[in-house]
Amino acid sequence: MKKLILSLALFGFCFSQQYDSQQPLKDISNNRLQQTIEKYKILTDKYSQNTKEVKYFFDIDEVAANLLSESGTRVLYVAVSLGVKKEDFLNVLSKIRPIITDVIIKIASNKTFEEISTLKGKEILSYEIAEAINKSINQMIAENNVDIIKCVFFNKFFVDFQDVGLKERIETIEELLKIKP
Repeated sequence: MKKLILSLALFGFCFSQQYDSQQPLKDISNNRLQQTIEKYKILTDKYSQNTKEVKYFFDIDEVAANLLSESGTRVLYVAVSLGVKKEDFLNVLSKIRPIITDVIIKIASNKTFEEISTLKGKEILSYEIAEAINKSINQMIAENNVDIIKCVFFNKFFVDFQDVGLKERIETIEELLKIKP
């Protein structure tokens, strides 16, 4: 019996050395990281030199977005100016202000504090916002395939840390649900 247990233990150890159960996850993670790096290279090449083309600005007032966070809540407050080349583009942007705000919220809320806390992270965030707004505009105006937004400038960039645990948030929501008008 001892020999059988020893054999099984030795077999299990050898098998575990041959088969790394985390390898598929590592491959996916490395693949995702590689895709992210490639995306950022493309966006940097596309938007990093566009400030020279900007003649007009379209301002978006403060937008608040919850950042991805495992513990507590982190809220990003951001106000931006969108740089455009032609004055006519300002009219287009004013008509789709809600879409622009939505794009900013969706992109920002998909980021962690760590991703946006560096200068490079803020730069990438601005490129992603420009790219997403341009994509939205081009989907609405099928005959044009022009990048209206040349660059995004942050007028305000503030992260508020609200360290409230999940348990406290659930209790607060439950208390609010008990209140009847």
